[in-house]
Amino acid sequence: MSNLNSQFNVEAGIPPNGYSALQGEIPQLSTESPILTEGKIAKITVEAGGHLHGVFTALTSAKVQAVDFAMNLPDYPYLIIQGADQSDAVMSGKLVALRLKTGVIFKAATLVAFTIGDLVRANAGALAAITAGVTNIPAPGVDVSNAEQAIGVVLEYNATTGYVTIAS
Repeated sequence: MSNLNSQFNVEAGIPPNGYSALQGEIPQLSTESPILTEGKIAKITVEAGGHLHGVFTALTSAKVQAVDFAMNLPDYPYLIIQGADQSDAVMSGKLVALRLKTGVIFKAATLVAFTIGDLVRANAGALAAITAGVTNIPAPGVDVSNAEQAIGVVLEYNATTGYVTIAS
C-alpha cells in the first residue's frame, strides 16, 4: 500500500532495449538501522546465514568497486519504491525496488542543495553530491581507489519544496 504522506515519485522509467527496471521483492538486511524507506538508495548484499539471493542494505557509493569473483556482489544501486515502513512490505517482509542506471527518472525529498547537472551518489542510502575534486569516471590506467560511483544526474532542484529530480 502506498504511503499517503510520501515525498517521493517515480517520474519515468525508460530502460534501454525494453528491459524492465523493476527488481523483484527482496528482504531487508535483518540488522538494517534505520529501516529502508521509499526514496532511499540501496544495494544487494549477502546476509550471513540469511536469504540465499541476497538482501537490501543502504548504499554508500563513495568508492567505485571492481567486480570480483570471490562471491562478492557489486554495489549496483537500487531505488526503494516500497519501503519497510509500508504495510505491504511489513506483511510480506520484502521491499520493492527499481534498479537504477537503467533510464529511471525519479523525484525525492532532500535536505542537500543541488545544482542542475550535478552528479549524484548515495550516502548511507540518501542522495548526496559527488565530492568536489573526486574523479567520477577515471581514465584507463588511473587508480580508481579515489573514484566515486555516480548513480544519476540532477535534472531539477527546488529549494523551496526540498525536491530533487534525478535521471539515473
